[in-house]
Amino acid sequence: MKRLFVLLAAFAAIAAIISGSALAGGNAAPKATGDVWFVNPYDGNAPAHFVFNALSGTTAKGNVSYDGASGSYTGKVVRVSVAGQEATFTAEVTSSTLPGVSVGSDYTWMVTDVGEPGVGNDYFVGVGDGFTTPHLVITAGNIQVQS
Repeated sequence: MKRLFVLLAAFAAIAAIISGSALAGGNAAPKATGDVWFVNPYDGNAPAHFVFNALSGTTAKGNVSYDGASGSYTGKVVRVSVAGQEATFTAEVTSSTLPGVSVGSDYTWMVTDVGEPGVGNDYFVGVGDGFTTPHLVITAGNIQVQS
């Protein structure tokens, strides 16, 4: 009888841990992630690669990287807001070989996760140093926004 009680107590403890973990997983911070290719109209319509992860919370976290025909840059995410299928995030450039993109400058992106697949559906807009891009539709990859 004592063994049965110990065994039932162990199952109850495991069930409590599992259910607590499942509930905790539902409280993930809003975020936007992407690994996409697109045609860059500002670089002779050459293909460009943009990778980002932007996590919202008490402090914004994440990184961006861009690689195109004329150069590349990386940045650290400093602001993030997520609402529904859209996210807006700003990053400060930390390194750059792209003409006109200087270290220390801020760029903002508005990304939209239209659905699956991302190709031909998901899109983003970039804003910085006096310009706003048109909607850039991805040609490969996917954008994910979780609010």
